[in-house]
Amino acid sequence: MTLDIIKHMKFCLYARNKNQEILFWKICKILKTSGHEADLLAPKKGDNSKGIFYPEEMASKLIESGDVNYPQEFVRICEKYKNINRIIQSDRELNYFPEYFGDKPVSREAKLKYLVVFFLIFENYIDTQKPNCIIAEMVLGLMDGVFYEVCNVNGIKYLGVRPSKISQGIVFCDSPFDEPIGLNEKINNISGSNNLVISKALDISNQAVKRGEDPHYMIRSSRKHRIFTLRAFNAVFRIMLDNTKFPIYSIYQRKKLNAFREVFQKYRNIRGWSFKDGIEIDQYCQSHFIFAAHFEPEASVHVRAHDFSDQLGLIKLISRLLPPTSILIVKDHKGNQGFRKATFYKQISHLYNVKVVSPSVNLRSLIQTCNGVITLTGRIGLESLIDGVPVIAFGDSFWTNLRQVYRPRSIDEIRNLLLRLSEGRSVTRSVGAAQGQDLDIDLAKLIIAYEASVYPGSFIQGDQLFTSDQNAYNYASAILNISNKFL
Repeated sequence: MTLDIIKHMKFCLYARNKNQEILFWKICKILKTSGHEADLLAPKKGDNSKGIFYPEEMASKLIESGDVNYPQEFVRICEKYKNINRIIQSDRELNYFPEYFGDKPVSREAKLKYLVVFFLIFENYIDTQKPNCIIAEMVLGLMDGVFYEVCNVNGIKYLGVRPSKISQGIVFCDSPFDEPIGLNEKINNISGSNNLVISKALDISNQAVKRGEDPHYMIRSSRKHRIFTLRAFNAVFRIMLDNTKFPIYSIYQRKKLNAFREVFQKYRNIRGWSFKDGIEIDQYCQSHFIFAAHFEPEASVHVRAHDFSDQLGLIKLISRLLPPTSILIVKDHKGNQGFRKATFYKQISHLYNVKVVSPSVNLRSLIQTCNGVITLTGRIGLESLIDGVPVIAFGDSFWTNLRQVYRPRSIDEIRNLLLRLSEGRSVTRSVGAAQGQDLDIDLAKLIIAYEASVYPGSFIQGDQLFTSDQNAYNYASAILNISNKFL
């Protein structure tokens, strides 16, 4: 693919970690050689004069200066921007990890100070550098959440990259949600008879969404957690030998210590609870639902399902709203080993109508006899739709706006929907339905349009291809292709 582009562009690539910094810096160089400008933003301390901007360093110096009127700026920010709660509460370092490790909570004052200074830093960056387009991982956390809001208000396109949810490759999304840029336009341009469209969608889904296999983006996260492995030792030494000094005021102050603490906390959590391999449906149960619990902390929970991100609380709510003849089966995410403490499962175990199944159980097979699948934004929702299984979604994803997806939001809506679905027949679905032969036409078009949005490339961090020159070229080609079509 040629790297030509119709108009001159100024890109900003925002790297969230070291591996992204390596890859994104290579992409910057390719974009520059193709006649465009490209800046790199990295969340570390460094010299801002060398073409790399370090917003954490800038923010720390701003806090040290004592020149900011925080209450006044906070009021201005709240009046000008949206999603302030989500920006603060989605940050792992400020919220999840202090609780996970049993540390003292980060104070409200400290969180609001970080919020204010990052808004000031990114407002200044946009005002002085005037980029046309931002390239980053999809929004998760305070810094990138702030950056997105500043770009949105100023009409600057913010493209979040993520692994494709269907076939291998990457997609670029122009919102905090994982809908690829130009998806609706591609859907509207699909032509041909319904039979041909459905046949094409089935070919795609049968190749990419295979029953009994983990998605391609879970190759690393689904591995069984072990403390003593060569990979673990390499990671420990890499972290210890990293001479990067974080700013005085940084949301990553415990980064090195937490790398050790996480290994042993995971091991402790895994040993704190054992799972059953299967579920026996008792004689009192006339219907059952599956709750596909998400890996967390991640954007699919804290950003794309912010209003319902408390999964334990949601499970308890559903338990209270289920018909008494129904049960809820909770299946944890296979990649979530050790990120949940045993107390999560212990609390669920006291609910008379909720059962937990082992993460190793194949979820696609488990759903074949259920009355409905409940998820926030998980790909299992898309797979369930392909299999003809009713789906309840509590978050926003590229597939959740399909008309056959249930989106209850009030207590009464949830209760009435569970009752209605529980009265449906709970039987093993036919082979035809399981293979998607009755695929809805809107779903078929979505699958085809999504597949057309996938670009070659890897966003599996830890994959040896991630920081390769070829991967950087693939990204640069995709960025310029998108710029020609949509920007």
